[in-house]
Order: sequence, then C-alpha cells, then structure tokens
Amino acid sequence: MRTAFQFASISLLLAFTGSIFAQSGFQVVTGPTSFTGASNLEDGIQIASTGAYSTQLSLFTDILPFCSADADLNWGGMALTASDRRHETSEWYGIGAGLRFHTPFDNSKFIQPWIGFGINFMQQSNFADLADSDGNAYFYWNNGKVYNIAEDANNAHLVAQELDPDYTYESRTAAQRNIAIPIRMGVNLNLTPRVYASAAFAMMAGAEASLDPRPGYTDMLTTAQAGIGIRLGRDYAEPRIEMPIELAELGNDYDQDGVKDNRDRCPATPLGAQVDKRGCPTDIDKDGVADFEDLEPFSPHTRVNMQGIALSEAQWEAVAAQRKNQKAPTLEVFQRIEAPENTTEVHAVSTGGLTPAEVRLLRSFGTEKSVVKVKAQRPADKP
Repeated sequence: MRTAFQFASISLLLAFTGSIFAQSGFQVVTGPTSFTGASNLEDGIQIASTGAYSTQLSLFTDILPFCSADADLNWGGMALTASDRRHETSEWYGIGAGLRFHTPFDNSKFIQPWIGFGINFMQQSNFADLADSDGNAYFYWNNGKVYNIAEDANNAHLVAQELDPDYTYESRTAAQRNIAIPIRMGVNLNLTPRVYASAAFAMMAGAEASLDPRPGYTDMLTTAQAGIGIRLGRDYAEPRIEMPIELAELGNDYDQDGVKDNRDRCPATPLGAQVDKRGCPTDIDKDGVADFEDLEPFSPHTRVNMQGIALSEAQWEAVAAQRKNQKAPTLEVFQRIEAPENTTEVHAVSTGGLTPAEVRLLRSFGTEKSVVKVKAQRPADKP
C-alpha cells in the first residue's frame, strides 16, 4: 500500500510540474460499471451487475511526443440483479497513476487512439438495506422477500409479516482495500487544439470487489466511460499574429493627432496639422480652408480661392460667372427599337447599339460582324 501511495504521489508531482514546463491537461470521464464474468450461471441463477456510475478525473503531462504520465482519481458504485442480492450495493474510491501511449498530437488529425496501464489503490465498501425508514430491522429470506423476523426463528413461517424495503442502504456490511492494475484503451476526438472528446474502456485487473458476485472466482471491475478533456500549454494555443512594429506604434491614434480613433471625426489628418477636440483641422478665419492649407490663415474675408487667398470683387464675380455657365452633367440613354411580327419592343442598348445579350455574345466570339448596328438616338436636351 505504501508503494502505491508513493507511486501515485510521484506521478501527481510529475503531472503538476509538467503542467508548467510541458504540454499538460486534465479530463473528466464517466460511464456505467460492471463485473467481468458476473453474467454467468451461479447455482442456477443468472447474475448480472448493474453499474450505477463511475467517474474519473485525470491530470496528465506529456513526457514524450507519444507517451504521457497521468494521475487519476476515480469512484463509482454498482449492484447485482440476483434476487437474494438486490438489497446490496457496492461503492469504491481509488487513487492511482500510470502511463498512456498514444499517437503524437497532430491538429490536422481528428482521431487519436491510445492505450494505458498503471497502478490504482482502491477502497471498496459493501452496503445493505437492513432497516426501514423508522429504524426497525427487517430480514431478507431465501425467497428474496423481506419479513419482520429472521427466517430461522421459531415459527417464522407462521407469524412472519412481509415488509417493503426502502432501499436506503444504510448499513455497511463489508469493506476492503486492494491494489489493482488498470488496463485502459480508448480514443480521443480532437474538437479544437485544446479541447477533445474521449471514449474509453478500462478493466481493473486484480480488483476483487467487496460485493463479490461469484465467490471463489476472480471478477474484475470494468468500466466504459466517455467525457471531455482540455490540453494546457503554449503549443496548443491559437497561433499568434505578429503585428508590424510600425502599426503597433500607431496604437489607437492612426493619424497621430492626439485624438483617439474612436472619437476622431477626421481620422486621416496630415501629420502636424493642428486639430480641434474632434480631430478635424482647425479653420481660424472660418473661410472654409483648413489652416494647414490656408496661405492667409487670418484673412477676414470669406471670398477666397482654394488656397485661402482673398479675392477682389471683380475676381469673385468672374469666378461666379464661370460657375454659372457650367452645365450640369447629363445622362445619355440609348435605346433600339425593334418590331418583329408587328409588335413594337424597346430594349436598352449600349452606345454602340447593342443589347447586353449581344455584347456577351460578341465577347464570346471576339467579333461584331454578326450584328447589324443601329444608330443610337439621343433625346433632345430639356429646356
């Protein structure tokens, strides 16, 4: 026993220190429990085990790309279906450590099989339901029923009264400690570089349960479990994106005007330009030309050119007249009129008189000889 505890303690220490220096993690799995060999005829009665639960917590660390050391905590419970054993149940608690051999981790592979073995120190206890909810003792007879007196008592078959068990399992009837060798095999399904799903089957070799379904036989404890695991360590983290030094130096003020980007209404102000509290270039003389572009930044006139230079009355009238003579841009619409079978149809065409379908056809053959062009008509300008 001392050797088992020492082995488990060393493995726990390796797993803890390994979580700092190597790729490590933890997993939780749970599932039903049974006894190997229990589903055999015993004195003409078919015995089968009913696994209530089994849970395992594991802390592991990689010692080689294909090998991990792990420390485990496990517990569970079960019962038997035999008629004279239905009032009993068994529980166990275990601590252990072992090695797990697996394919090297590869993020591009979804399935990762593994197999492992180790050593496990187990505490097993057997409980029975020997009293009702009021604390009154009752007795199980060979016929599987419960009565208020023992079966071998005087005149028991005449005066005994049948009772209903409450199945609270309040009385410990047996306990034992032993060392088992867990043999496990399973598969991990990689969901992300860090998270994986795990399914496993384990057998505790050498673990004779306190419930002992077949006296004189070796009935080993078996579990089928499934759960989730998480890997720790930098190697399983999301890849880092290296940011250019120049971009990192910009921080959250792209134009370096002293106003943060989330408040800057003019986020691309030239470097060195004076800005207001909203990040827009200042215009001291209010002539519509920013100070960094204004050649006369303190001019009292609002009639200025693009450089902020004040214009005389004659210069301003010349500019106004030039703008007045400018015509607004017009939109030219081209159409082609076709009348097959005396039915007039209007199709939108290009400046060359071609419909979109004809343009696509010509692009396919690389020629315009197969289409007769029609002179486009331009609508008269509106007054």
